[in-house]
Amino acid sequence: MIYGIFGEPCVGKSELATALKKKIGGKIVSNRAYLHYAAREEEAERIFKEMLDKESGNVFFIISEPYELYFLPRRAIRVKLTATIETIEKRYAEKMYGHLPEDVKTALEDRHGTFDFLSSDFTFTQEDDLETKVHKILE
Repeated sequence: MIYGIFGEPCVGKSELATALKKKIGGKIVSNRAYLHYAAREEEAERIFKEMLDKESGNVFFIISEPYELYFLPRRAIRVKLTATIETIEKRYAEKMYGHLPEDVKTALEDRHGTFDFLSSDFTFTQEDDLETKVHKILE
C-alpha cells in the first residue's frame, strides 16, 4: 500500500511515517527523493511515478509540496496533517535550537494553509495523538 503523508513543515509527517513503518513494515520515501532516479528532473519524476504505481509493499511517501501529490497512484491512502501556525513555528524553532529567524518565520506564515483545501482520506490535527492516528489509518 502507498501512503501519501502530507502537510506543512513540522506537522509530524516523519513521525507518523516512522510509527506506521514500525507497526506494519515498509519503507519511507522523503519528498524530492525521486530526483535520485535520473539526471533530468522530468525523467526522474516519470520513473518515480512508475515505481510507486508498481509498488506492492508498504511505502510511506512524505510530501511537503502540494504538487508532489501528483505522484500518488489512485489506490494510495492520502493522509493530511495540520497544525496551527503557532505550533509549526514553535516546532520549527526547536529544530533550529530555539531560534526562529524572522525570514523563516515569514516563509512559514506565507505558506501556512497551502494544504488546507486538498482532499484526503484522513485528516489529523495537532490535537490527535500519534497512537490514534496510526490506529485510525490501519483500522
